[in-house]
Amino acid sequence: MNVRDFDRDLSFFTEVLGMRAVGEGSDGLTGSARQALTGSALPRLFDLAPGASVDFRSQLVAPEGDDGAFYEVFQWISPASPDDEWYAPSNHVGLFRSQMQVVGYDDLKRKIAASDRAEFINSEVRWAGAIAPNDPPSYTRAGSIRHDSGAVFQIKQAENAELDALPGRSAKINHRAIHTRDIEASFRFYTEVFGVQLQTEWGPQGHLEMLTATSVSPQYVHYLTEYQVPQIFGIDQAKTPVTNFDSGFLTVQGVNGGAQNLDFFQWLTPRAVGEPYSSTIHLGLQRLSFFVEDFDDVKSRVATRARRVIAEEVALPDVFLPGVDRAASRAMSLLDPDGVFLLVLG
Repeated sequence: MNVRDFDRDLSFFTEVLGMRAVGEGSDGLTGSARQALTGSALPRLFDLAPGASVDFRSQLVAPEGDDGAFYEVFQWISPASPDDEWYAPSNHVGLFRSQMQVVGYDDLKRKIAASDRAEFINSEVRWAGAIAPNDPPSYTRAGSIRHDSGAVFQIKQAENAELDALPGRSAKINHRAIHTRDIEASFRFYTEVFGVQLQTEWGPQGHLEMLTATSVSPQYVHYLTEYQVPQIFGIDQAKTPVTNFDSGFLTVQGVNGGAQNLDFFQWLTPRAVGEPYSSTIHLGLQRLSFFVEDFDDVKSRVATRARRVIAEEVALPDVFLPGVDRAASRAMSLLDPDGVFLLVLG
């Protein structure tokens, strides 16, 4: 995540969201290794102007007790990140948001309200779990915030049944979400290139009414479209009615045996609009990074499937990621079919 003020934003993740710094971070990167990144690797991977002066600060952060999923707090010092355009409409195409599950929702609300790094889009949403036709409704609490960088985070209170999966932890990264124009094309790209698996899909071609005939109640579908989705995204349902969308999760193998979900969300009514940020260093949730076992295989698959390959292969100084027993020595950068910026390490 590209941020405006590294120290203040790192403090937001650690002191407000309750995460911890993981690994050494860029402040420990010196000498020839730093020169290799700033002088060659980063300019090529991020498609920067030839001869651009490059400097940055970065640090991985992760929820306490969870070594399988990270955010990277990253500040471009030179060149500076543009911030001329945020994803203002909730139905904007791009790497739009991330969802966290937390213990102690009220405490987190107080910390966010006291911080100058984020503001609430909606602090109290009744979040309904999928309701089978004959089951009573089940709700938990949720909210959404917009960070100073423009990034959107959805925060959901862990339900009783989920607390056992969070022993000694205050938070868990549930997923990152890409708003796509064509969910089936996105599924094909990520499964064929990265070998990830489709975990669940709401309904064929986004027809939510199909859910009613299968596994959930019509009351849940109504609640989802009339209340939950508009409220969590801050949409005025009277002005922009939400009536149809498609959503599905792909499961990505994480480090330390963990797994991460990518949530693909296609707005149908209202339709998805816009394009991802044109700058690779724009503020906000600007990129996804994948560490792969077989770099050459992924490189061959990307060639005919990506919207654009920015840098096919770039040598890296050895980069060690927490929980990975070998260094990443090569990287490539590309745009997925929607134009979302991806980094591949191997």
